[in-house]
Amino acid sequence: MLAGGSWAVTPPAALDTANYEIEVALDPRNHRLQGVEKIRWTNQTSVATDEIYLHLYLNAFASFRTTFMRELDLWALRNQSDPEGDWGWTRVDRITFDDGSDLLPAMEFVRPDDGNMDDFTVARIQLPWVVEPGGVIELELEFEAQLPRIVARTGFVGDFHFVAQWFPKMAVFKGEGGWNNHQYHAMSEYFADFGSYLVTITIPEDWVLGATGIEVRSSPPVAGQRTVVFRAERVHDCLLYTSPSP
Repeated sequence: MLAGGSWAVTPPAALDTANYEIEVALDPRNHRLQGVEKIRWTNQTSVATDEIYLHLYLNAFASFRTTFMRELDLWALRNQSDPEGDWGWTRVDRITFDDGSDLLPAMEFVRPDDGNMDDFTVARIQLPWVVEPGGVIELELEFEAQLPRIVARTGFVGDFHFVAQWFPKMAVFKGEGGWNNHQYHAMSEYFADFGSYLVTITIPEDWVLGATGIEVRSSPPVAGQRTVVFRAERVHDCLLYTSPSP
């Protein structure tokens, strides 16, 4: 947990590359998440890097002009509804090193695949120093994530929330091959490093919750809300789904 208490985190396995600790609250009325995220990334390659890339997948659902929406057949089997008016997005409000150095001014959106200036699914951050092979960096981010009306395996419908690809996520560094930092395309799958996740989420007290991994703690309800902690080891993503109890 990042504030108001702490839980021990199991040290990552030797092959873990990107580890995440996330504390997030769901606003069910506005279908929005507000969170703080810590990322611990290890350069497992034999090549140094002075930059990193983040995937901001929910920005694929920000308008009809994104690369994903331009490529998607809105009436295909995977998407039976028109999302206009219920768009999704991710916004990074703060990103720092563990020493407090501000990296937000160094963040820029890039479009390595098609140059689409209306696509904001990949962000590049120029680092103030080089991460050598075996080197480790720790980042802390504050972010907001707006879920779209459900489309392509994420979003909301009514009170049901399928929270997928919802947090700023490290791209994969391949060493001599550079960064695998593709934009979010309609015909693609997710590519990510394995790591550990510790996720603390606050939801309405009478809602049910499922998540990647196992539940390790649930707090007593306070002011109509409860907080649940999930842990997952050696996975490359974390999904959440929640809705009112039947």
